[in-house]
Amino acid sequence: MNQEVAIRLLEAWGHSVITAESGPGALAALADRHVDLVLMDVQMPRMDGIQVTAEIRRREQGRGSRTPIVALTAHGTAADRERCLAAEMDDYVSKPLDARVLFQTIERFVPSPSAGPPSIAEISRADPALERRLADLFAKHVPRLLATVRDALDREDGPGTAVAAHTLKGAVGNLPARAAFGAAERLETFAHEGNLEEARIAYAVTEREIADLLTILRAAAHRNAK
Repeated sequence: MNQEVAIRLLEAWGHSVITAESGPGALAALADRHVDLVLMDVQMPRMDGIQVTAEIRRREQGRGSRTPIVALTAHGTAADRERCLAAEMDDYVSKPLDARVLFQTIERFVPSPSAGPPSIAEISRADPALERRLADLFAKHVPRLLATVRDALDREDGPGTAVAAHTLKGAVGNLPARAAFGAAERLETFAHEGNLEEARIAYAVTEREIADLLTILRAAAHRNAK
């Protein structure tokens, strides 16, 4: 869902977009083409964004060129920003994506062809198919995301719960769902702190909020189908 949102925003601003599904996929995509900028997800399968950035910088040695790399991460702390900059990334944007912040960050390195930064809400209103697509993606993937959190809690795996909650929070953050997002955020925080008792309570709240959100999304889809 984060990728879908980012693609729609970037294309609305006049950019062409190439995507990769993993760290090695990103390196392969960059091996034989020039790009103006890389938006680097810090958490990727097989190689994380820090490792991929290190390899890109290694390849650039001796070329006399440097590709700007902007980190995308749901962690918004100063320590995370410093970690990304220390890895030779050029800037940092938190998820869920704030369209204006993303636009302004990209403008530092690559001028956007469009005149202004429409938000995902504005794009969704202009493109109802996108709104349905995001809702469908959420409904499709959220049972698995919840199950992953629940499994980690059952195993009393605090770090695993935090990672799973982080992913869940990112998915919820793409929708107008403050209550569900806040519950997922609390769940992630408690798991990071190792407070699994409070994390289980937060999970129950998150599960209820997401159930309510799914009801709203299905009702909206039913109205739009008429």
